[in-house]
Amino acid sequence: MKNEISLREPTPSERKEFDFYFQLDQDTLFMFIGRSADGGRGILFSPEAAKECGESWWSNIQKDLHDRICIDWEYCKKSNDKRLQEKYTLAVTVADIISSLLIGIPPFAVVSLIMKMGLDKFCDCRK
Repeated sequence: MKNEISLREPTPSERKEFDFYFQLDQDTLFMFIGRSADGGRGILFSPEAAKECGESWWSNIQKDLHDRICIDWEYCKKSNDKRLQEKYTLAVTVADIISSLLIGIPPFAVVSLIMKMGLDKFCDCRK
């Protein structure tokens, strides 16, 4: 993966989609992810099972997400970039970086989860 990804202005539909996911709490995000993951198909009406499936998916992919965002893209070195202080630009940038890992999973659901955890914490940035 290229270390430099071009920052771009989010489209109105990207802003709207990100807002939808970002307003959800962590458990609901895990339910959305669980229902989208391969193992989550067929558990549409079981919120608990969908959440567990999402948490399991997260456990399996977290290292790959960390490597892509924190190591390959070097988030900690870029975190003070003024352009990334704008939440939509940050969200779209991270979504662009990780989308190839998320087949079938809504990228903004995962980005919202990571942003709610805090990217500095997720990447273990020492400022």
